[in-house]
Amino acid sequence: HALLNVVAARLPKEAEAFDDDEAVARISSHCGTAFRVLWCNSVGLDFNAISRCELQRYEALLPSRFFLGEEGLPEVEGEEEEVEAWRATVRRLRRVAAGFRGFAPP
Repeated sequence: HALLNVVAARLPKEAEAFDDDEAVARISSHCGTAFRVLWCNSVGLDFNAISRCELQRYEALLPSRFFLGEEGLPEVEGEEEEVEAWRATVRRLRRVAAGFRGFAPP
């Protein structure tokens, strides 16, 4: 599954009256809770990302439970145990991120 998908959509002519933030709010209001529109950018009909973009930037907002698990950090006593719990979380995150290194879509 994908953590973040970028999609293109042709909106009705009436949507031209909205600024991008209002378009995000209106689109999001029709989506379920598992789907969220984070932003939108208006572009001309002739826009072609393959030929027009010089830089690809990927951003993902992930809930902390993605890294910590549903239960969160374990109950710990003392600063030393808390530091070790965070180190274990960082190691887990690095293992997950290692799977994405060098990834290129087909």
